[in-house]
Amino acid sequence: MLIAILSDSHDNVEALARALDGVRASGVEAILHLGDIVSPFAARLLPSSGLPVLAVYGNNDGERNGLAALLDIASPPRPVLLGGKRFILHHDPAFPHASPPACDYCLFGHTHAREDRQAGTVRVINPGEAGGWLTGTCSFALLDTASDRLEFVEFARKTL
Repeated sequence: MLIAILSDSHDNVEALARALDGVRASGVEAILHLGDIVSPFAARLLPSSGLPVLAVYGNNDGERNGLAALLDIASPPRPVLLGGKRFILHHDPAFPHASPPACDYCLFGHTHAREDRQAGTVRVINPGEAGGWLTGTCSFALLDTASDRLEFVEFARKTL
């Protein structure tokens, strides 16, 4: 199963739209968003992708009722089963670094920095930031659960 992993879009609607264009072109079957979507006006783009979206709240997601009305979103840690693999979705980087749970993949965001490492039997992944506000680089990750292949995808955002 090919899965898109996004995080930290931070209301950058234009960057999120470009990310979703790339996600759809890649042929993914589901999207995981690891928090800091921020507002419902940006969140509405995710279900408009036509793909299943599972998300967790981040520390900047203030309008939780509005987000919940649009998305399948929950407080982290959120266990998810996709493609026969067990995922834990989180936003806070302390969670996977402190004690990775019993799962195949532990995903987090918050730092805006891409990461891919092994913690025992658990693969820990941060897709970087979809919004590009902090680093100036917009990215998401594509994970093929059948082959365990991970690809970080950078995409351009309009300069302001």
